[in-house]
Amino acid sequence: MLRVAGEVDLCTLPTLQTALDHSLDQHPAHLVVDLAQMTFCSARGLGLVTQTRHTAAENATRYSVSGAPPYIDRLWTLLWDGDLPVRHRSTAAAVIAIWTAEMRAAPRPRHGEST
Repeated sequence: MLRVAGEVDLCTLPTLQTALDHSLDQHPAHLVVDLAQMTFCSARGLGLVTQTRHTAAENATRYSVSGAPPYIDRLWTLLWDGDLPVRHRSTAAAVIAIWTAEMRAAPRPRHGEST
């Protein structure tokens, strides 16, 4: 989980890039970027969060974004409609989606087998 708070603009963009890179360098199975406390995001910031999806995929990390304010979601749809990361309304929704996907992918014991 990477939480982004405050403003993402030209001055803070390198900090966000470093945080995203560091998070992916840990090779997590999942990376959720929580934007619920972000108050402003420039188009370059949105582009960075969007393009990180590709870097995550190269590292076999499932990548999603949670808590994006409605105006950010609207901008994303207008600017990058076909190339968006998976988005969730909240961090809780992201965690539930991850858990559900893992449960579906887990092998199930056959009748008569113990777990």
